[in-house]
Amino acid sequence: MSIIKNEIRNCAKDKWNYVPLSEPIPITKQVWPKGTIPLVCIRTMTFMHENYVDDCISGILMQKTTFPVRVCIHDDASKDKTAELVRKYQAKYPNLIWAYFQNENSYRHPNRKAMRSKFWEFFKVGKYFALCEGDDYWTDPLKLQKQVEFLEENKDIAGVGCYYHIINQFGNDAVFQKLDNEPRFIRFKWDDYLKGGAPGIRTLTMVYRSDAVNRVNEKISFSPKLRSAGDVLLVSSILKSEGDLCLLPFFGAIYRKHDKGLSAGLKIKSKKRKQHFYNYEGIMRLVLSSKKEKIFFWYRNFKNTIKGDIAYFRIGQVIKDALLIFEK
Repeated sequence: MSIIKNEIRNCAKDKWNYVPLSEPIPITKQVWPKGTIPLVCIRTMTFMHENYVDDCISGILMQKTTFPVRVCIHDDASKDKTAELVRKYQAKYPNLIWAYFQNENSYRHPNRKAMRSKFWEFFKVGKYFALCEGDDYWTDPLKLQKQVEFLEENKDIAGVGCYYHIINQFGNDAVFQKLDNEPRFIRFKWDDYLKGGAPGIRTLTMVYRSDAVNRVNEKISFSPKLRSAGDVLLVSSILKSEGDLCLLPFFGAIYRKHDKGLSAGLKIKSKKRKQHFYNYEGIMRLVLSSKKEKIFFWYRNFKNTIKGDIAYFRIGQVIKDALLIFEK
């Protein structure tokens, strides 16, 4: 822990003490002087991902950069072989991969924040904060390099993502989906988000400025009841108070849909759907300040939910969801 404290002290002085490489090379082949602070920290959360985590970690390790990177992996007491696989990679790249293994699942634990506090220290030191959950993976080896270069050149941007593909749990090309046929640069502002959301801004593609994320986390009293609202809460909070978000015009990741995914059950199970709407109510309470903002956000949530029900021919669910929303 003394190493981490020294790193945080140096970061407070804005000392990412490294000399950039002349050209991007794989992060697994980089050798940095002792005490070098990572410019980018990657956060990966895993739980019961034994069928997917190899793809996730491989996609991270193939990244080519001119700057130092730290890979921070949190396993939430998986009962399958996820932790075993993570340990294998950690043993192979001990200076690159910092892994933390929970003895008890923290996701629904009332003391989740305290249980994860040591892990949070791993990636506080980076100037930039990248995310890729254990069941998703990156496909472009220059993903991080492109995003960090953009953020270095555009100081007013709080975070940047890229386009991604969607596949089902079996990797079946027959259901391979594209977010957009022709990727284009998009800049999202707070007003845009209120009216239409931020399509394309998804966890697995994002790189944020760490100071923006840290300030947001300090402001928000995160309730365990909002456990599955983390991504939307983060995006809405950053757009509200820290700056715009951008989408760069390249495909760089795979978002995997499967029956054990966090959001998979929200479309089916009533208890999880109630949790879904509670999340949005919580965001309205914690982030939105004016009546106008709340009306815009509520209407967008209502419209998108009903639209999804109709698209999947869940006519009965339309009525149930309408009632759930009006309860709020």
